[in-house]
Amino acid sequence: MALIDEGIGFNPPPGTRRVVVAAGESGLPALAGILASLPADARGHALAEIPSPQDRQPLDHPEGVERLDRPRRPRRGARHGGADGGADGGAGPAHA
Repeated sequence: MALIDEGIGFNPPPGTRRVVVAAGESGLPALAGILASLPADARGHALAEIPSPQDRQPLDHPEGVERLDRPRRPRRGARHGGADGGADGGAGPAHA
């Protein structure tokens, strides 16, 4: 798999330092681009749904952004699994 950044589609307001970003496996290129574009002092969470733990890709991200990869889990009666996870609160402007 290759990760290719297709441009800027994530443009948080100036002064944003906390982010929550989520993507499925098809959104990994966008997630990689967003994480690479964040300022070094950014804080927050990056959630990615991946097919299996073996599909985890290395992505550069600020130290204050916690990366959470969630392998897809089929649910009883559901056609698709889902990424689950939460973000704690905090002070200051945020963008999700």
